[in-house]
Amino acid sequence: FAVTGDLVPRRRVVDIAKCNACHDRLSLHGSIRSNNVQYCAICHNPNQTDIRRRPDDQLPAESVDFKLMIHRIHTGEELHNEYTVFGFGNVAHTFNEVRFPADRRDCALCHLPGTQLIGSTEGRLPTVNPRSPLDPTPPISTACIGCHDSEATLAHVALNAASFGESCAVCHGEGHDFAVSRVHARRPDARE
Repeated sequence: FAVTGDLVPRRRVVDIAKCNACHDRLSLHGSIRSNNVQYCAICHNPNQTDIRRRPDDQLPAESVDFKLMIHRIHTGEELHNEYTVFGFGNVAHTFNEVRFPADRRDCALCHLPGTQLIGSTEGRLPTVNPRSPLDPTPPISTACIGCHDSEATLAHVALNAASFGESCAVCHGEGHDFAVSRVHARRPDARE
């Protein structure tokens, strides 16, 4: 929504065809939400947690913001910390044993061209993240800590982000020494 009344198109980061390359026909919640990733962010937004499904003795709540959740699920067995989300029926779903079937550094397996790169945060909200010492978590950092969840990474984010903005692009923007495209690049001699 814009003040002018003009519609602002939803940001497209992934394509369902890329999801279905591994998932065949992505269907997690049924009904019209099946097989259409544009619906995911309606509920899996920066303000959403599993608080309505999580038992009181399992608090604090866990973020289910799509950019955090999807990176955590696909990082799975390589996470440093537990990632458990409570879903329908108040059932716990722990994703730490998920094995990604390829090299996770190959962002193009899931992302549309260029959408994995650090861009503008204009119009993007920080993520409510009660289980993290970085609550709320700035928008760029949210995607990064989805995979990189070690204490060292959290400390790095805490030192380089503030409530008024993130400085990630200084080092991780295109053309810089630690650009996302460089640090996630697959070496030709790397073994799968």
